[in-house]
Amino acid sequence: MDYDNPHNMAQRLMARGRRDRDRDRDRDIYGGRHHTGRMPNIRDPNFLGRLRVHSMYEIQDKEHLENTGRVILPGNVLQKIMEENLHSQDGPMLFRLTSSADASKYIHVGVSEFSCPTGHIHVPWFIKDNLGIDFNAEVDVHLAPIPRGNFIRVQAQSVDFLEIEDHKHTLEQLLPEFCCLTSGQTIRFTHRGKQYELKVNETRPAAAISLFNADISVDFDRPVGYQTPPPSPRADTGRDVAQPVSGPSAQGTGGDGTDTQTAPPPPVFFGGVPRTFDGSAPPTKGASPAPSTQAKVTQAQARYRRARPGPQNWQAAPSASASGTPGADASDSESSEGETMFVPFCGAGRTM
Repeated sequence: MDYDNPHNMAQRLMARGRRDRDRDRDRDIYGGRHHTGRMPNIRDPNFLGRLRVHSMYEIQDKEHLENTGRVILPGNVLQKIMEENLHSQDGPMLFRLTSSADASKYIHVGVSEFSCPTGHIHVPWFIKDNLGIDFNAEVDVHLAPIPRGNFIRVQAQSVDFLEIEDHKHTLEQLLPEFCCLTSGQTIRFTHRGKQYELKVNETRPAAAISLFNADISVDFDRPVGYQTPPPSPRADTGRDVAQPVSGPSAQGTGGDGTDTQTAPPPPVFFGGVPRTFDGSAPPTKGASPAPSTQAKVTQAQARYRRARPGPQNWQAAPSASASGTPGADASDSESSEGETMFVPFCGAGRTM
């Protein structure tokens, strides 16, 4: 090429101008550096740029965001959203972070503030692990309008999660820290100084849901490593159950000459001897009362004996002997000294 030719010089300057223009465009899109890896779809209106990932611990007083689902974005992202009026739905802004090396790995997050330098993003540690990348890698950021959720199904990644006493109260405090959830992601939280992980196996009604002002139903899968405990032995009921009899006396000879085991006798329930309240045996059916019982009846009748006030209301009753037979001895009746036995309802009827 003839460098002294003015026409050739003009072509070289035009080519240099095109390269500078393309470089400035890439700087605006990818945050101040040339892109690497997979080329993003820059025609997507929700695409906000490719940013370099950093840890939350690199910013002072931002460690509390480590157990949340929020990130820190640069100010030019907010400027682009406001200029192009990209955020039109109610609720907070939600974003989708996609690995620049593998488009199948993505996660949805919220934003805490827009204070990062241009071209950088600060994320919690577990978000980096969900994307399968390291710090200083790059992610593509998209504005993500996702529906409000109503159901999630989670699985603890360790049986230590069962040590938490009140799982419902723990999740009620945990979920507000996450603006959104993605099916397949793992969330990390700290409870009483111990760290736990929960994997989101299912979300409804979509693969990514918003938790803003949402009534969420939570279902649990078995924790990883959980084993069903063996059945416990049957508890002793306290009854005296007859034990099988062992020994030569319990064996017999069958019809074919073989030894057979004699079946144990069935248990006997309520085999005690009946007793009355005074300790004596109860009378049998059809038997006459005992003499001692008859004597008690005679003594009860004698309590009703009174002096005879008049012939109209009292009537002499035959006396009972000690043997229990009325009128057996006439001398006993004469020695009663005028005592008669009271007989009710034996007076003579009279009219007015």
